[in-house]
Parts: sequence; structure tokens; C-alpha cells
Amino acid sequence: MQINVSYPTLPKVPSSHASLVMDHFGLTFDTAEHVVARDLHLPIEPGQIVAFTGPSGSGKSSLLRTAAAELDGVINAATIELPDTLVCDALGLPFEKAVELLSLVGLSEPRLMLRTPAELSDGQRFRFRIAAAFAQKPQWIVIDEFTATLDRTLAKVIAFNVRRLSEKQGIGFLVATTHEDIAEDLTPDLHVRCDLDGEPVISTNLETNSELIAATASRHSRPSIHEGDRTRAPRGAGCSKRISFADRCVITTGSRLDWPYFTRWHYRSHNLGSVRFVTVLWHDDRPIGICVFASPPLSLAQRNRFFRRKSRWSRLGLRVLNRQLVHLSRVVLHPTYRGAGLAAAFVRQSCEAVPFPWVETLAAMGNINPLFERAGFTRVGSSTTTNSDRRRHSAIYGSPTKRHGPASKQKRLLSQESHIKSRFAAPVYYVFDNRSEFERRRSAGRTAE
Repeated sequence: MQINVSYPTLPKVPSSHASLVMDHFGLTFDTAEHVVARDLHLPIEPGQIVAFTGPSGSGKSSLLRTAAAELDGVINAATIELPDTLVCDALGLPFEKAVELLSLVGLSEPRLMLRTPAELSDGQRFRFRIAAAFAQKPQWIVIDEFTATLDRTLAKVIAFNVRRLSEKQGIGFLVATTHEDIAEDLTPDLHVRCDLDGEPVISTNLETNSELIAATASRHSRPSIHEGDRTRAPRGAGCSKRISFADRCVITTGSRLDWPYFTRWHYRSHNLGSVRFVTVLWHDDRPIGICVFASPPLSLAQRNRFFRRKSRWSRLGLRVLNRQLVHLSRVVLHPTYRGAGLAAAFVRQSCEAVPFPWVETLAAMGNINPLFERAGFTRVGSSTTTNSDRRRHSAIYGSPTKRHGPASKQKRLLSQESHIKSRFAAPVYYVFDNRSEFERRRSAGRTAE
């Protein structure tokens, strides 16, 4: 692609002041032209990400528009109209696909999905338009002022996910921005750096990656693993690319006192029960995630299926259960960091850190979001009920026994709050086999003694 961009600097309306400006700065009718690019060759290929960066007024937006005009199947995200429907309905996709796409642009919060796009903030509308553009499956998406209205951490998360979505869907991007801090996560295939003076400078993906590798090598090394407090940086969960700030994220042990900070982002019961272990994920000095491990419920129907046990437990059996198994009851990640590729690694490393050989969990969104599969859990199966009666709903978690009278039956029921919030859910039961890590840690402890 060969493009030329220039603008006449002659005044549209002649005036005495305009004549004085031209006289003072030596502008004539022959030289009154501003050239942004002359015969600039852009080797753009389908499915690539092309980023135009530079200060305001450097011509990046002009180059963006000129390049977009030469391509077919282009959607300009800025021109997408905001429909008068709820965000969860506005993409015109099946529910699971819509939630997945909204999650990748940071709009998976229930309070946001239940609003209309017009009710969102400017930054949220920007993200919605990215999702709406993707939903139309064009060949190219054009975005000017890319991530300009977002806080810089969220901007990196969005850039990271645009790269992932582009590779997954084969959709190309043309973006223009003044912010170079997103380049490492966006990893453009073609990077056009504009300046107020001189021709734009073009670098390819290989050249960009070389610069990023050099920059990364000059940073501090990743935090080491300390067995005492189990502090560690999340490793990638099977991803070839990590978000740029992953090295500045660490996991520490916590307590139930850390939980109240995260309850605002958890929509079911805030009661924790008997807490056995807690981990907290930090980005620099900011807590951004929590995993809470509690005593296992007395009986879960899918657990009995996996471990091939009957629903009744003896006193000895209950002691063994509490020594061998812990229940991951809460996983919460700050909304800004969802889609950053941290959640699965955080969950997996938290499970590896618990002093139990087995970890189990129930996930209400397990049929939509395969988070626990990515974290290394085994999916056992889902439990459903077509009856919203509280007692029948409680049967999902193990049928109450009749041997000890009505009082014990009442204790075995779900709380009224949990019943109301989850009576139509179909939770998926997962199991994490932590035996090898558990034995390794126990052996290391014996050696240290």
C-alpha cells in the first residue's frame, strides 16, 4: 500500500491577520502545504494489527484514515451507533458468546450488562464499541484515540485482549494513539511512529519484539518464590504471551480479614463459613484478587460420584474428609484485571499452595467460562434442578438425612440468601488433584527439620 497525505495551509478565509501570519513566517502560495507522508509504503497484510503512534498533531489519525480508505470490509468503531437495548442483548450473540466477548473488553460486570450502552461512561462506551465491532466480524476494525479514555492498567488489559481476539478471529486492526505504553501488550505487526517533523518511521513485528525484549531484560527480575509465606508471581496458565505487568503481580497468604474488601465484586452470599486458607493477588501495592478456601460441605452429590462414596459419612470419615479435602468457595478478581490472563494462573498456584492433597469447587458460571479447566481442575459434572423449592435445590449439595430428625435436616439446607441468588443455577463441580505438590511441600518440610 502506497499512501500520500498532505494538507494545504492556506487560509480558507482571507483576512489581514492571515496575511500577516504568512508574511511573518515566510509562507507563500507555492509553499503553503504540510506534508505528513509522501509515497509512504505500508506493507499491510490481512489480519494484522497496525498501530499509528505519535504526539497530537503528528498526522497519525490522517494516516489511519487514508490507510483505512484503501481496505475492504472496514468498520470504524467510533461510528457504531449505541442501540437502545441492554448491553447483554446489544451484541446480537448467544448469551455465552456475548458474556465471553464482554468479559474480554472489561464489561462483564452484571451491573454494566444490565444497563444500556447510553448509560455507560465514555470509557465503557469505548469498550462496548470494540465488542460491537468484533460481533459484526469485519475484515478490519479502525479505532482512533485507542484506549485514550481508559486508565493505563485497563488500557494494557484491553490492548492485550485485542491482540488475542485478533489472532483468534483473524480480524485486522488499524489503531491510532498517543500512548506508547500499550505497545508491549498490543504487539502490533506494523508500528508507524509519527513525529511533528520528518517522515513517519515504520517498524515490523520482529523489530518491535526485539525492542520489547531488550526493554524487558533491563527490568528487575521476577519475584522469587518464598516457601515461608508462599509469595510468588503468577505464571502463565498455558498462554504463550503474558500481559506486560505480570512480573509485578505476586500472591501472598491472607486471612478472612481480607475478604470484606472484595465483597463489592461478589454477587452471591458473603458468608464464608469455616475458612481454612486464603490467598491474595497483588499488583504492586494494590490487592486485585482473592481465593478463599473453606471446610468442605458435608456432602455434595457430584463429589460422591467422583470419589465413589455414599452420601452418609461416619465420624471417622468426616475427619478424613477434612484432612484430605478443602473447598475453594470464593474466587474474586478486580474488574479492571479480568481478561488479563491472570485468573487461571492465580487459581492454580493458590491451589498448589494449600496444605491439602485435594481441592474442590462449585462454579455457577462453569458452563460459560472454562476458568477452572484452564487452572488445571477436572470437570466432574453439573447439577441442575427444575424446581425452585429450597429443599429440592439443597439436594444438589447432598440430600439431607432423615435419621436425626427435622432439626438436622434444617441445618443441611442452603441459607435463604444462597437459595434466592442461585435457585436457577446449574453449578459445575470441579476437583483439583494437588497430591504431588502437597507431597513435595511435605517432604521439603521434613528435610528442613
